[in-house]
Amino acid sequence: MAKVQTSMKKSSSNHSNLSQIEVEKVEEDLNSIFTFLNGNLGEITSFLCEDLSLKLVYKVWKRVLVSIEGLLVSDLEEERGVENEEEKDLEIKLWDEKRLSFIKVTVELLITFFQGEEGEGLNKETIQGTKNLIQ
Repeated sequence: MAKVQTSMKKSSSNHSNLSQIEVEKVEEDLNSIFTFLNGNLGEITSFLCEDLSLKLVYKVWKRVLVSIEGLLVSDLEEERGVENEEEKDLEIKLWDEKRLSFIKVTVELLITFFQGEEGEGLNKETIQGTKNLIQ
């Protein structure tokens, strides 16, 4: 029985318009979340077969994305007093570049984390098939 590993690889991709210092700050800010997820997912998946482990990791991945989306949308609604769906779509386009870059880097780091070291986590097709923030 193979163990599913989801741990943070050192990010080397080009992250939007953020400077390297800002990318490192985002990584630092997210470190406690990655430590928590890695420890708990590692412990739980060590008792499961590989197929069930991957399903669990996928559900956590989707939940993390839905949570981020929920925070973003509710934040926009509160800031702008947005009430109908059409206005919500327009408001998303009004975010400043730095905020959008931060979210993009966060999602990229989450993708790296959930793929795990040497592809031991979720595969690229599974992650890209998630219809949330990454599409």
